[in-house]
Amino acid sequence: MRRGLAIIESISLHPCGTPVMQLSCPRGLMLGPGQAVLAHQPGSQEPLRHPLFPVHVDDQGFSAHMPDGVEWAPGSRLDLWGPLARGFQPPLACSRWLLLCHGAWSGALLSLIQLGLGRSCAIALQAKDHPPDLPKEVEVISDLPPAIPWADYLAAEVAIDDLPALHQALPTSEGTVVPQVAEVLVHTTLPCGFGACGACAVPMHRGWRLACLEGPVFDLKMLGW
Repeated sequence: MRRGLAIIESISLHPCGTPVMQLSCPRGLMLGPGQAVLAHQPGSQEPLRHPLFPVHVDDQGFSAHMPDGVEWAPGSRLDLWGPLARGFQPPLACSRWLLLCHGAWSGALLSLIQLGLGRSCAIALQAKDHPPDLPKEVEVISDLPPAIPWADYLAAEVAIDDLPALHQALPTSEGTVVPQVAEVLVHTTLPCGFGACGACAVPMHRGWRLACLEGPVFDLKMLGW
């Protein structure tokens, strides 16, 4: 876990209607898909840090959706902690990606799409809502089961309370999810970032894991329901 200052270079309105910040930050705080940093504006009275997931990553920093309830502006400095432990790790050998947003679209899968297109991967997405500026190379699908045998990599994002519903949505064979390489970004509260409070605990088949120390992306086969 590292700490550093980022600067909000600009704020624009995303086509889906939410403000997106472009941040410049130290290279040690650069994020991979599915990773997060915890942000706080120095001098503010905000009691907790806000998790930021990258929508797009470049050489200077990344863009992220503006958290609700903050009054950040272009030129504001943000104190960042991160990156959190584990993001998406698609194997280089996988070229057919199936992405699943089970619930509200957060934009966290967009940086994964950026990575996949850079690798010339074929990408299919199922989501209740998706951004209107989704790259044209991404195929939006409505029926999930037929796409499962096609994919050699699956990535999903889901709120922690919706984990049982995600399990029901995915077909299984002898308890093994197809495709074999499957990862889930679990959205949960991240109050401290150090594992001290335990509020980000995610249920596993055996025990619990802390999202801030071992996530927020987990192997799907590890998750409990």
